[in-house]
Amino acid sequence: METPVIQSEAVVVSKITPYTMGFFDDLDLEEEMSVPLGTPTFSRLFGSDPAPDYVVRIRQEELGNWPRQLRPCVFVQETKTRPSRIARAQLAMSCVTTLLIITRMFTYVHQPGYKMPAWMVIHGIVHTREGFTWYAHFPRAVPIELQDGKFSWKWEWVSQLVTDTFTRVFLDHTPIQVRMMAYSAFLVIRSHGRQLATHLKNWIKESAQCGKGVMDDIIASVYDQLGELEDNASNFVFE
Repeated sequence: METPVIQSEAVVVSKITPYTMGFFDDLDLEEEMSVPLGTPTFSRLFGSDPAPDYVVRIRQEELGNWPRQLRPCVFVQETKTRPSRIARAQLAMSCVTTLLIITRMFTYVHQPGYKMPAWMVIHGIVHTREGFTWYAHFPRAVPIELQDGKFSWKWEWVSQLVTDTFTRVFLDHTPIQVRMMAYSAFLVIRSHGRQLATHLKNWIKESAQCGKGVMDDIIASVYDQLGELEDNASNFVFE
């Protein structure tokens, strides 16, 4: 049985992350390595600005006057010596701003409780030298029953395991069928990221066409939600 060589996180990042660069080669997307996201200070749940090892974001030029602080992420990756709850939490923190934008998009045209479109998901992976674990991040409206029999709605931000089938996929003894499944998973992730980017760009551009007042209201509502994050940290659910 193979015994993986455990190296420092910095070494693993330096060896693995460059292989991911170029996977999203779209002109409207930008890949970044270990660059702080610029998350508004008041919305940093743990005090520091997330700086994922690899992230794909929509280029600022595609978003017009949309604030750079709110530039959406469509894929996030953390590279570690081994999978961990901390790595998973880091993925989730990097998705916070985009999840709130998605929530605002949804409530702009739908009532809470309406089925959310499948594209309203941000995928992320925790990568090691042996393989990767795949997670999905999405908002979810939960009904809260009131005393009069009516309901109000509470938004949760969910981090959900998609699969841990590929945690050792890069080891020599891994069957070729599993490796091909892993390759297919990356293609699905890339295709979904592109679809998410298209929806986000179109919505931001359409909102801008409605006039400065409409866009200002949307931006203000996203900032308001970010400002409430510290009080609503318990809304994060890890499944």
